[in-house]
Amino acid sequence: MSDNFLRFVATDPEALPGSARTARARDIVAERLPRADVVEVGRFSSVNFIDCGGNLESARCPSCGADLLSDGTWTRLLEQAWESGMSRRSFTLACCGAGHALEELDYCWPVAFGRFSIDARNPGVDWFHPDRELGYEARELLSELASTLDTDVTAIWQHI
Repeated sequence: MSDNFLRFVATDPEALPGSARTARARDIVAERLPRADVVEVGRFSSVNFIDCGGNLESARCPSCGADLLSDGTWTRLLEQAWESGMSRRSFTLACCGAGHALEELDYCWPVAFGRFSIDARNPGVDWFHPDRELGYEARELLSELASTLDTDVTAIWQHI
């Protein structure tokens, strides 16, 4: 059986709100998504890659559009970032010589890099599907989380 996670992550990869703020944000997500199996907070000692799981189909250079996933470039860059403890996420891309951070690439489904996430397993909503415009509920939830966490927040759908 597969699961879907709706993961809320700061848009600033280095942001790490205090535990009281993340606990309150977790409660907000649980209140807004009552059909979720579980809502948890993940806190990381360094920046982590918050992926979209099986939804990842491509990672493209924003300058020239080259698909960096299909030729293995993206995997090599991610490995180099991991080896640096995620302190080095910017690279000169071989496709066109442009410099971009991993978080700046064009992903077919959104991904993020961050030091925490608030995860709702099987949330029972499709508010943040990347092929749809954000509706009122989604915008309200992101706004409330941003206010609570004191940092802008994005949503990532992860399918595993």
